[in-house]
Amino acid sequence: DQHRWASVYGFRGAFQVRAQHWKGPHLVTVLQKPPTCPTSAASACTQQDDPAAARRISVVIPVHNGARHLAGTLASALAQTDDDFEVLCIDDASSDDSAAILAAHAARDTRLRVFTAPQRLGSAPKALNHLLPQVRGRYFVYASQDDLFSPDWLAQMRARAEAIGADAVI
Repeated sequence: DQHRWASVYGFRGAFQVRAQHWKGPHLVTVLQKPPTCPTSAASACTQQDDPAAARRISVVIPVHNGARHLAGTLASALAQTDDDFEVLCIDDASSDDSAAILAAHAARDTRLRVFTAPQRLGSAPKALNHLLPQVRGRYFVYASQDDLFSPDWLAQMRARAEAIGADAVI
């Protein structure tokens, strides 16, 4: 059943499964984030006093003991030419300096929001599942704690998605 595979991979509750099929050995799943407000009450649910609420792109980065590369990842993510984005990081019970690095970057840039897992979640999909209800952007991007990005990474993906009406750009 279509909800079984989404559950196996850790996305239960964060997304609604819209379609799922096998393409050779690969399972292709189309997920949609459920609305946070009922359609009739959407205007009452907007957060117009919070500029981050209107961000077009949400970059989500789960972190566990990523201190070695984390500062570089955050610096390249926050140096994008398109500034209509937010970066959400969840610290999954790191025992290194990851939490301090996240806090220092968040103090300097309001586009970075940091969350702490209540206990060790143990995998990137579980950390994502915990964090996805906080995502505010129209577009969602997953990144790893050791990724580096070109300055036009988000601008190019957003431009392509909008040019062709795509729901996803890889």
